Amino acid sequence: MDGHRAGPAGGARYVLDRLLIPTVLLWGALAAAGALGAVTRYLIGGAIQGRSRGSFPWGTMAVNVSGSLLLGVMLGLSREQAAGWGPFVVVGIGFCGAYTTFSTFTIETVVLAEAGRYRAAVTNVLACTGAAMAAVVIGIMIGSRL
Repeated sequence: MDGHRAGPAGGARYVLDRLLIPTVLLWGALAAAGALGAVTRYLIGGAIQGRSRGSFPWGTMAVNVSGSLLLGVMLGLSREQAAGWGPFVVVGIGFCGAYTTFSTFTIETVVLAEAGRYRAAVTNVLACTGAAMAAVVIGIMIGSRL
């Protein structure tokens, strides 16, 4: 047996120890990682955009590509069981989910097109999605070798 008593009291203890507490801890870690990811995106994206010339969304591209790389590393680690799925959920879904931003990427692309900057809008779509996909593949390769 796994050390838990049988019966109603043992069943309740099992649910508390094995299911509820780990779930609540995971949710707390997920929320904290999400908060950290959002703040990090704001700081890094803003710093990069503030240093770039023109209105091309370099800050958003930088966070989306770097977040894709990190997400790929986490997926590679999780697939190889070097890390369990808990770290993937916390870092991949929590941090990377808040750090990367598809909605801002989309809005910035539409704003470029509305301003008549069609070449910049198409460049943004192709460069950001291509670089992010390449970053995920590279990240998976890195993570699977760690």
